[in-house]
Amino acid sequence: MKTISYARLQESYAGEYIARKDSRILAHAKTYRQLVKKLIQKHINRTIVTIGFVPPKSAVCIYAC
Repeated sequence: MKTISYARLQESYAGEYIARKDSRILAHAKTYRQLVKKLIQKHINRTIVTIGFVPPKSAVCIYAC
C-alpha cells in the first residue's frame, strides 16, 4: 500500500472532507453531507472507504495519548 503525504493532502484538500481507499482519493467536498452525496452519485459504497477531514494548514492539531 502506498502512503499518502499529509502535506500533499493539505495542499489539495485543506478544509475539506475526503473519501479514500488505499492511497486513492475517490471524492472530496467542503461538507460531510456533500461528500456523502458525491459517493452516492459515483455509486461508491461508504463501507469500503475511509472518510476524514483535512484541516487547513493554519490549524494547530494536538494529539494526546
